[in-house]
Amino acid sequence: MTTSNAPPPLSPPGLAEVRAWLDYATETLALRRDELVNALLAVHEAHPQVTDEATAELVTDDVNMAVKWLAKVEQTRKAEKEPYIRGGQEVDAFIRKLCAPLSPALDPVRASLTAYHNRRAEAARLAREAAAREAEEVARAAAQKAADALATAAGAAALDAAQEAAVAAEKATQAALARPSAMVQTRGMYGGVASLRQTWDFEFDSPPGTAAAACWWVEHSSEEEVKVAIGAKVRAAMDRDPKTGEPRGKIPGIRWVKKQTLQVR
Repeated sequence: MTTSNAPPPLSPPGLAEVRAWLDYATETLALRRDELVNALLAVHEAHPQVTDEATAELVTDDVNMAVKWLAKVEQTRKAEKEPYIRGGQEVDAFIRKLCAPLSPALDPVRASLTAYHNRRAEAARLAREAAAREAEEVARAAAQKAADALATAAGAAALDAAQEAAVAAEKATQAALARPSAMVQTRGMYGGVASLRQTWDFEFDSPPGTAAAACWWVEHSSEEEVKVAIGAKVRAAMDRDPKTGEPRGKIPGIRWVKKQTLQVR
């Protein structure tokens, strides 16, 4: 018979089991809650307005008992939740330790691949711009040809030249709209695909507290809250330059920043 030293798999309780245990563990608290609810309703019905010291003392005692009950419930919540929190923290710490040796080996390789793709993206951008210039030259020549044909009253030739100019102009437009980051990919022998992903983020023009950025701190207390608010404004607008993808909205106190990150999938 083969034996194994493997520990048994973890068997955390299901949701129904957790609820059943909490029903049992808080039974006394629930009974006390009902007593407090009845007492508070009764005192409020008898004294909807506190108008004298005797009533104030009575109401104070009832409120004090309710506050103490809430404190006891909070203690119970923390005690019941603690084993699950500690278990989750242990899993997180173990996984971080498991992954730690990989980063020093992965980071320089990823950086080298990112630099290579940045160079390819730049070359693709230059090629795109050259193609756009060439297409624009062809479009201008075709447009001139159409104009010359019209000037000589050659109707059919003018129509053909105009169509040729339209096709050339469309090619120029498409060449201009192409994004170099989307044109560069590397496919590995085993199915991996590396590419650059272009996104737009924002940075503050001025530090928090300065006049240029002050408008964002009127209703928000932290930089993180401000970023969430700006992000919501950007998503609501969704107005971007079709050529670059840059948001067109002008938002006081911030500037748009293009970012390219390596994706491997």
